[in-house]
Amino acid sequence: MTIKESKSPVLIFAPHGGGIEGGTSEIAKELSKQNALYLFESLKSKGSRDLHLTSTHFDEPTARKMVSKYDNVLSLHGYSGNEEHIFVGGTDRERAKKLTQLLNQNGFPAELITKGHDEIAGINPGNIANKNRTGKSIQLEISQPLRSAMFHSFTSKGRASSKTQTFYRFTNVLSTFASTSY
Repeated sequence: MTIKESKSPVLIFAPHGGGIEGGTSEIAKELSKQNALYLFESLKSKGSRDLHLTSTHFDEPTARKMVSKYDNVLSLHGYSGNEEHIFVGGTDRERAKKLTQLLNQNGFPAELITKGHDEIAGINPGNIANKNRTGKSIQLEISQPLRSAMFHSFTSKGRASSKTQTFYRFTNVLSTFASTSY
């Protein structure tokens, strides 16, 4: 687990890092240069997926404490998918809509989750990201193909040293959004 406090009003929350949802750790660490961070990573060489807990069941004590200190949570997740795509959800609907537009304007196919995707929408009050001070969060579900495009080597060891321009463009969009929207 990696945590970093910050005076930023935004907590970057990645509960499925390392081998659970590959690439989310690296994105979270990059965004933590300007924001607070909570990162849970599986470092197992095999079977990391076994450590996946849904956000409504994720109740690790340090995570609960970190989330409760911040007004805004940007939660990073991954899904399998067949194409480069991002689902944008969460309870902060106004900012989620703005982020969806910003991602699309910058060449990242994004879709604001409305109905029919309850399991990844990030709107359940039991979702740990929504247990912050305001109850407002944004949840990003980033497809496997898009996360793969962010690295020359998508292995656990390879990701740290093989970030692509796609990675830096993506994290720049999110950093700019966080610094100008909160």
